[in-house]
Amino acid sequence: MKKYIFIGIATIVLVMGAGIFLGVKNNFVNTAKQSNVYTVTSGSQEGLGEAKQENVVITYTDSGFSPNVLSVRNGGTVVFKNESNKPMLIASAPHPADNDYPELNSTKSLNKGESYSFTFTKSGSWGFHNNLYPSDTGMITVQ
Repeated sequence: MKKYIFIGIATIVLVMGAGIFLGVKNNFVNTAKQSNVYTVTSGSQEGLGEAKQENVVITYTDSGFSPNVLSVRNGGTVVFKNESNKPMLIASAPHPADNDYPELNSTKSLNKGESYSFTFTKSGSWGFHNNLYPSDTGMITVQ
């Protein structure tokens, strides 16, 4: 009888431990996924035409773009600011064609402290990268 009670208690502890572990793990994953996604809007939320658009800054560091995923409204301006020790040349995906949104492509390489602004006028999801370091990528969704 004591053996069955011990097995029952051990099973309950094991199930509860697994549930806590999975709950913490899922919360961590969801938090990590959301931590680099930004939506930029201000003003009235009743109609897209009524919302005032503000500039959003994407900072380029030695480890890549931050945020690397964001959402803006159509007509929103994104400022790409180079804070890295590497030069930055913004280009549309995919590399090397850079032709998903060719208007996004900057024509000048930017050094640390310099920035490039672009106003999005096409709805959709647009990948971008540093054309000089094409593994540094990001995604902007224009609504």
